[in-house]
Amino acid sequence: FTRPLISVGDISTQNLLKNNILPDISIVDFLVNRQKKFQNLAQIGISAPNPDYIVKNIPGQISQDLIAAIQKSIQNKSRGQVILVDGEEDLAFIPALLLAPIPATIFYGQPNQGLVAVHTTTSAKSKLYALLKH
Repeated sequence: FTRPLISVGDISTQNLLKNNILPDISIVDFLVNRQKKFQNLAQIGISAPNPDYIVKNIPGQISQDLIAAIQKSIQNKSRGQVILVDGEEDLAFIPALLLAPIPATIFYGQPNQGLVAVHTTTSAKSKLYALLKH
């Protein structure tokens, strides 16, 4: 994978950390399949006591706050940043892919499938943009 490495989801982040891979940005919400699973960052395996950003995001939507936090985190360029979403982070992959530099790697969980890795390319960004235009 290439850095920056962005992890979307609690289990995705937990699995990367268990394998000694520290994401540059972790986007978590303490939920797994829309059920509260974690109470704090330590339970996921994140060593930071507090998130760098806390943003509200309604399920099924992408808030301006979430977009802004992802953009700031990418510009910051330091490893181990955490965005805690109050609500749901399921669609955070979309702004992460559109805002991430080329190259970068974004990991997210596909329910009942496993961990998915997407490498940012001009083609990947164009396909997602075209999909969103519809």
